[in-house]
Amino acid sequence: MDVISLSKAVNALKDIDYLNEQIIGNKAECRFKTVDHRLDWIEGQSDKLLVGNSYNIDFKHGVFNNLEPLDNKLQLKEIGKIFAPSNNNLLLKNLDTTFSITFSSSLEYFHFQNRMFDGNYSTSTNSSISTRFPGWFQLNFNQPHLISKMKFIYSGYGKPKEWIIEGSNDESVYETIYHETDETKKEIEFIIEEPKEYQYYRITWSSIREGNRITVNEIEFYELEETKTYVPQGSWTSTVIDLGVGWNKTSLVDITNQLSETTNIEVKVATSQDGISFTDFASIDIDNPVQARFLKLKAILSSEVIFPTEETVQDVAVETPVIDSIKINYDELTIEGRMKELEETNVVNLSKLNFKANSLMLSEKYRLHDLVIDTFEDTSEVEEATGTYDETNKLYSGQGEVILTPELIKNSKSYLWVISDGTKDVILTYSIDLGNNWEEIKEDTIINIALEANTELQIKISLPNTSSKVSAISFGWA
Repeated sequence: MDVISLSKAVNALKDIDYLNEQIIGNKAECRFKTVDHRLDWIEGQSDKLLVGNSYNIDFKHGVFNNLEPLDNKLQLKEIGKIFAPSNNNLLLKNLDTTFSITFSSSLEYFHFQNRMFDGNYSTSTNSSISTRFPGWFQLNFNQPHLISKMKFIYSGYGKPKEWIIEGSNDESVYETIYHETDETKKEIEFIIEEPKEYQYYRITWSSIREGNRITVNEIEFYELEETKTYVPQGSWTSTVIDLGVGWNKTSLVDITNQLSETTNIEVKVATSQDGISFTDFASIDIDNPVQARFLKLKAILSSEVIFPTEETVQDVAVETPVIDSIKINYDELTIEGRMKELEETNVVNLSKLNFKANSLMLSEKYRLHDLVIDTFEDTSEVEEATGTYDETNKLYSGQGEVILTPELIKNSKSYLWVISDGTKDVILTYSIDLGNNWEEIKEDTIINIALEANTELQIKISLPNTSSKVSAISFGWA
């Protein structure tokens, strides 16, 4: 509870001279229709005290379930390594750089050879219509490569019937990798179960099943490489995130991640008003972030499962999604802003009393001796209360009473004003005889207390219903 002395009140009232003229005076009539509208405008100036801030989530702390932080990033827990085909096509756009090709004399020259390695399945290249089968062409990598997966696309005019793929390191001895005598498919993809390193890979078409030439759309080779394996799914739950006493509004939750077609990330949030009791986790709405000072985040990461092999005794994934960062952008009051907010709250309440006094007494100015403002930041100035105090929202609610501690008022007192911030059903009474007698107060009314003999003023707030609330009270005398 703050008690403003006469000198402070006078200084504040000097600042209100401008407001009297601009906000409730003649110059303001075209701008504000009622006193309430004018007062709302004053209170709205507190927005100017807000500044932008951000909170970067630290992934080193929290509860980890099959997830692990790596360089302050979240990923699935690594459980081992296997050898599997690479995801990178060794032939893609690498003709005459990684490898070169040659053709047998029986196979007429291919036009647009690079189309076999351009990554576009809709383009193709053809041999000459005078091609004699069998015919072959060979890829030379200049050094051995361990190819474990191959893919061929034949969707054009001429398609092979019998064909063979062989490997060699000296162009003298060739070993069979794949052999089909009655090919029927347009797309042929296979894994080489026991791959060997070869420098030369030769494809021989012995016969064709359609057309009078061979048409190739695409050829893809994938090397065998060591691949990390991960658990297919995991989760992480943060510790309590406190955006601070100055938190005002959350504007954005920015999640930066790395995803592929086979991985997924889901982030959920739980909120609390006191940092102790939290709601259930719900999916984050990026366009409409939750509004609460206290948060908990939960991240669920998953990846496509590959079938167990001899090297793995459980379902594993060979890719992991990664959460690089989560940043919460919000508006808050600075320390200076919070101090100014308290100061401004006092002046605004003082202004309210002054404005209402002017309206009721038709006076240009009414000099207040003292003003008491209680916004219930704590219960230190409450003598007795049967209403329920909400520590988070700083208010009293439910059926009951709130009796403030007595205030010593001067013998020269003449008038009393009381204003509350709460539901409309709140009942206010006052006593100047140590609570022996209570008189009801009508808000927006100036009460004549000049004939009261005693000097200890006490205010009682009655909350008649379970839905009744009061968050602040101001009273002054003059």
